[in-house]
Amino acid sequence: MGPAFDRPGAAREVCDAAYRGGLLMETGGPNDEVAKALPPLTVADGQLEQDRGCSTRPSAIAVLASLTVLPALLAKLGRWVDRPRVPFLWRLTMRSGDSKLWPVLLRPALVRPVLTLVVSVGALLLLALPALDMKLKQPGSDDLSRDIPVVRATDRLTEAFPSKGTVHQVAVRAPADRAADVEAALGRLLKRTAGNDLFAHDQTPTIRTSADNRVHTVQVGTPHSPKSDGARDSLELLRDWVPQAMEGVPGAESAVGGKVAQGLDFTGHLEDRMP
Repeated sequence: MGPAFDRPGAAREVCDAAYRGGLLMETGGPNDEVAKALPPLTVADGQLEQDRGCSTRPSAIAVLASLTVLPALLAKLGRWVDRPRVPFLWRLTMRSGDSKLWPVLLRPALVRPVLTLVVSVGALLLLALPALDMKLKQPGSDDLSRDIPVVRATDRLTEAFPSKGTVHQVAVRAPADRAADVEAALGRLLKRTAGNDLFAHDQTPTIRTSADNRVHTVQVGTPHSPKSDGARDSLELLRDWVPQAMEGVPGAESAVGGKVAQGLDFTGHLEDRMP
């Protein structure tokens, strides 16, 4: 997602200006008319603490209101507090005498309490059994039905041009005087991916450089769908290879992002934060 520009080359100018400021962006669309931002997938602890403080304010206000405003309102209403009634239902609560329904419902449990406990616990476990197979994940095109014509057309395009389907975004930031070393290291990395079936080989990836020669990016495609094991394996392999390729470049910082990384990192971040 990103803004689209009518003037040719405007999206490229925006991306170049973002690179100079240290923000990773890339162009998209059939004519490179869209500028897409690549925000970080992690949140600083300070920001989390700030958000947690903001989230506690409504709870504190609600507790304070329940201790002050609510009792005062009930005292003010007095006997009129029960005046609003649901038609027909209020008559059921006004009946006097013992109920005939509850003894009938509770008789099996009173006669056979152990058997009732075992049956109820077993029923609850059966109801909770599907929850054991639940997993966190990011929704994507893989979740759509393959009977949709647009989805089938996208699958055919991805099969014909795998390097344009599922793509890993490799980004490297280094001092400007090390630009040649970074390009040489990325070149060696691309040669390494060329001999592996986890990556696409229909097109040669292009190394892009920011105007100040500080940021280099390259897109490495994989023929596998974003949610497949092959896509995850290719991401893990790239995240091992990229730091190795940059070991000889002083001051270089590298990262591997993209659609596959977004799903895995975001899901992992949620799982780490869950109790």
